[in-house]
Amino acid sequence: METVLAASHSLNTPVYGRTHELQTLMHMLRNGTRLVTLRGPGGIGKTALAQHIAHAMQQAGDRVVFVDLATIRDAHQVLDTIAATLPAADRHETALRTIVSAVANRPTLLILDNFEQILDAAGDLPELLAAADTVQVLVTSRTILGLHDEHEYPLEPLSLPVSLERLEDSAAVEMFVHRVQAVQPEFQITPENAREVAALVNALEGVPLAIELAAARLRSYTLTDLLHHLDHPLAFLKADFRDRPERLRSLRATVQWSYDLLGDGDREVFECCAIFEGSFTPEALVAVWQDPAILDRVDALLEHSFLQRQVGSTTRWKMLQPLREHALEKLDVSSTTHTWRDRHARYYLTIAVEALEPHAGFHMIAQQYAPDYPNMREGLTWAIEHQQAEVALRYLPGISRIWIPFGLFQEGLRLSQRALALPAPGLDYLRPHALHAVLECLMGLGLYETFISVARELLEVSQAQGDISEELTGCLAVALGEHWAGRNEDAVRTSHGLIRRCEQLLTVPPEQRPFSVTDGWLRMTIINALNNAVFPLLELGEYEQALHFTEAAEKWGRQSGVPDYISCLGLVQYHMGLYREAAQSLLSNIHYYLEKEFWAELAAQVKEFGLVLAAKDAPKLAVQFFSFTHRLEHGLTGAVGRYITTLFDRVLAELRQNMGDRAYQQAWQEGAYLTPEEMRRKAEAFVQSLQEQHQRENTAPASGGPGAHTPSHGLTAREVEVLALVAQGHPDRRIAKLLGISPATASKHVANVLGKLGMRNRVELARWAMQHELG
Repeated sequence: METVLAASHSLNTPVYGRTHELQTLMHMLRNGTRLVTLRGPGGIGKTALAQHIAHAMQQAGDRVVFVDLATIRDAHQVLDTIAATLPAADRHETALRTIVSAVANRPTLLILDNFEQILDAAGDLPELLAAADTVQVLVTSRTILGLHDEHEYPLEPLSLPVSLERLEDSAAVEMFVHRVQAVQPEFQITPENAREVAALVNALEGVPLAIELAAARLRSYTLTDLLHHLDHPLAFLKADFRDRPERLRSLRATVQWSYDLLGDGDREVFECCAIFEGSFTPEALVAVWQDPAILDRVDALLEHSFLQRQVGSTTRWKMLQPLREHALEKLDVSSTTHTWRDRHARYYLTIAVEALEPHAGFHMIAQQYAPDYPNMREGLTWAIEHQQAEVALRYLPGISRIWIPFGLFQEGLRLSQRALALPAPGLDYLRPHALHAVLECLMGLGLYETFISVARELLEVSQAQGDISEELTGCLAVALGEHWAGRNEDAVRTSHGLIRRCEQLLTVPPEQRPFSVTDGWLRMTIINALNNAVFPLLELGEYEQALHFTEAAEKWGRQSGVPDYISCLGLVQYHMGLYREAAQSLLSNIHYYLEKEFWAELAAQVKEFGLVLAAKDAPKLAVQFFSFTHRLEHGLTGAVGRYITTLFDRVLAELRQNMGDRAYQQAWQEGAYLTPEEMRRKAEAFVQSLQEQHQRENTAPASGGPGAHTPSHGLTAREVEVLALVAQGHPDRRIAKLLGISPATASKHVANVLGKLGMRNRVELARWAMQHELG
């Protein structure tokens, strides 16, 4: 057994994340595949993997010959180089006969490394394989060979982390840590640096050479500073590896090696593809190039590994960032750049406008258009920077459909404010929709004072433009702002006015209204106005009115067939002390949002369920539910978000004080690892326990005569006093004054009495009290 191996890579280096690839390639070779091309872009690890294949085959007793062709430029020298590498005893007049003689009757794996610059020599390989039936050939190349019997095996980047909790599962992270420890032996992943490590390997897209070069730079830079420099990896990622060829000592050299292999026509297509941020479709490329013939020419870039096809049901291509940076440098001096970028911005504007079409739910739209978001953002940014106000303002309504569910509020606010600041003569009709996008971002960020100002501006501008839909949106936003400012009575009045306006518009025939003001949209606006009014009513202690608004919202929802909103019924029942009913209502919503995978809405319902748990003396489970929501609530906004968060913070502080830090932290940690399904099962079990308790209480024998009702329901002396005053018709504030307690305490007593007696409102309480002679 003889083996000749190249010396450019150490076999002591682990096969980071390549076990599957190694096993698959070994299986192909063991099963008789005679010509395999291991294809991938520069720095992806082709040579290293080929080295490990050679080593594994050698360990199994096979004969392996490894030939490095990186320095060969003349295709006619390839067979000569192979023949010279073989330890042949006899030399013949031709290289082919020398090779055939050397491998006669001896199964041999011939590994030809770095074939991309001598593709014209690919035609010699079928002749070699035909003449020497004992030979198998494994080629590493940045492009395919284009041979009929070639089996292509594309090599992908290393796996990236899926979460901070599972960094160790990422091959890219594993390689980075190993390479850093070569220059900093004490380096470990810690809670303090985990986020930066994840960000770094994601920025490097799992390319092994880039990871190695970045790790080497930690000899001079901190991890934080290294991340900052990765905006321009070509200039920064380099290392003087004396055992590596020059092309593998810097990312720029590796990219330049590949670029030099392209013809002039392919380079132009390569530069056009660099216009795109992230992945893009063939249709998008045609729109920028303005000729479908580009699709025939792009095949060369895919074959040369300048583009990668993304996995999925839709054809999408992507360029690795170092390649794109190199192409963008070329574009900086290209005369076609402005034309291409303008076409790009306008094409993705059509995609953003399409996202507004009412053909799918809000979350479905976000998921559908998320792959195009990087290009939408790029197009919007280009329009802003080039003072194209109409394009920029028209982007905002559609692109905000992605900002909101993915929590991109900071980015959305920055871009929308820049767009609104552009000179825009004659474009006032676009301003209401743009202001709407700003409001969505401000709501998500909790910038309430600015929100109120923009809400009033939206109402004023939309009225001036006769834009009814945005006028109603502005009115709804003003009501929210009044609530946030503590003007709860004003918020309720504004909501009443908005509801009346919508009801009036519903009486107008649809053909006499703007096309956007549909019956469905008006009904949804009424639902939102009713729900948003619930929160100021709760703060005012007007629980009966809040319940009335909630029930009205649910009625509108059922009639309209639009149940995809956060129902407030469970929260109102919680405030009224109807904990069993609240738990049932919230569990129903949890089922719905879990099935739909509406995570922000699910977070709101789980948080409210946690409030019920705390009220029903299940502190550990309450903390677990509150902890669970932290992974989901990036979209908790508006009146729901503000009100629930405030209430949640107070209850959580009480739980921590009552449980003690150790028990609290343990419960919080357990909740952080709950799966949605585990959370659902726990909620179901709790509701079941409440139902069983309720049944036991209702079937228990009476413990006395007519005068024994109060003790059987567990009312305290203070609660009996409060109940008597309720029966006399006093509101909570008057009860507080008569008993010398705070209005909040009075409201809490009323809620407790409602819960203990299993009643829904004050009218039922008064009737019960009078029947039992407590009024």
